[in-house]
Amino acid sequence: MAMQGSSAQLTGTISARLQYEDIDETREFDVLNLDKYDIVLGTPFLYQHQVVMSLNPMRVIIGTAVSQPLASNYNVVRIASLTAAATEIDLERVRETLKKEAMDLCRTAEEYL
Repeated sequence: MAMQGSSAQLTGTISARLQYEDIDETREFDVLNLDKYDIVLGTPFLYQHQVVMSLNPMRVIIGTAVSQPLASNYNVVRIASLTAAATEIDLERVRETLKKEAMDLCRTAEEYL
């Protein structure tokens, strides 16, 4: 999601050791060029460590230091990160296809009169 609407590009995947509070594990990370971010931890990480975040007051609570399995009964889907990369050209082609497919659903106000 951090890449959505940005010009960031996925440049690869790396295996790295992550240490935070009591968490100490090796995980796979996608490498991209995102301004202003050193690291973005996705929902699988937050789910597996039962993380609770609060904005007012600001706090992060780690529920478990041991990574929990992604439970299949929650309809969890894992996307292979490198296959999820899309170029701007691909996105424009998809936009045009969607516009054509939805043409009859998206009429102008004058067409309803």
